[in-house]
Amino acid sequence: MKRFVKSADTSTSVSQSQRDLERILRRYGAGDFNLGSDWEKRIARVAFRVPDRPGDKVMVPVRLEVSIKGIAEVLGFRNPSQAAWEQAERVAWRHLVLWVDAACSAAGAGMQTMSEAFLAHMLVKTPGGDIKKVSALLDEVAGDGGYRALLPAST
Repeated sequence: MKRFVKSADTSTSVSQSQRDLERILRRYGAGDFNLGSDWEKRIARVAFRVPDRPGDKVMVPVRLEVSIKGIAEVLGFRNPSQAAWEQAERVAWRHLVLWVDAACSAAGAGMQTMSEAFLAHMLVKTPGGDIKKVSALLDEVAGDGGYRALLPAST
C-alpha cells in the first residue's frame, strides 16, 4: 500500500521554501535563523529562536530536522537518481514549511505556547554543558527503547 505524503509532487524550489520559512518565522518574532542542508547526511534543517508567547522576552531555541533519505524512502525511491534526491529534498523543505507554519499558527491563536509546540525539538543545555534536543535527552533517560517506551502500552 502506497503511503500518502503531503506535497510529494511539489515543484517549489528549496530556496523558495527557505524564504517561506524565514517569512513565517519573522512574522512570529523569531531570530537567529540557521537554514541549511547536510547533503552528506541527507538532512534538511532549520534552527531559530522564537518568543514563547507574542511579545515575550523569553526566546525558545528550536532545531528541526527532516531526513531527506527518509523522505526518499517513503516516496518509494529505492535507488534514487539525482532527480529523485532533488525531489526528496524539495519535499523535505516543504514539510519544514508546513510544520513551522502549523505550529506557529496554533501558538499565535493562543492554542499553545511555542515551547509547547516545539517541546521535543527545543534545545537545552545539559549539566555537562552540552546542547541537546529535549527528545534526545528523553531517549537517553529511557535507555534503548527510547522515550517512546515511556508511553503506556496500547491495549
